Amino acid sequence: MNPMHFIIALITGLAAGLHTSTWGMYKDSPHEGFTFPKYFRSTIIGGLLGPVIWWVSGLDLSQPAQLLLLWGGTYAIERLILEFYKTFLREEDQSKYFIPMQLHIFGKVVESRNGRLLAAAGYLAVVLLVGWESTPCGNCIRRAASAGIPC
Repeated sequence: MNPMHFIIALITGLAAGLHTSTWGMYKDSPHEGFTFPKYFRSTIIGGLLGPVIWWVSGLDLSQPAQLLLLWGGTYAIERLILEFYKTFLREEDQSKYFIPMQLHIFGKVVESRNGRLLAAAGYLAVVLLVGWESTPCGNCIRRAASAGIPC
């Protein structure tokens, strides 16, 4: 583990999160107001995700293309995490939003916490299954099952 690559991953994650924070502030603060905790939420999560994604993926951050992959991966996963939180887990009055942020069906907010948690579990299961299928192990299991050969 190259210490310089860790620092690069941290800075890249912070930068991706800061970009998300700034865009969200520009887009949402005229309607919802500005607060520092909301502003820095994406920056902090991006800073945590950057090194984790780098470590898991094994990207060589001395290569510009792989640095760009880290930026994009951090940006996308940070958005997935926060939108998952806002849709399924957060308890907040939705009347202040023009478009409700909590899970809603046909324009009606799902008030039941258990209903949202059940939907969250199903959503998470599908996302993890799709992610698993794209890994070498998932591909091996699928090929082995179709050929009747143990992996």
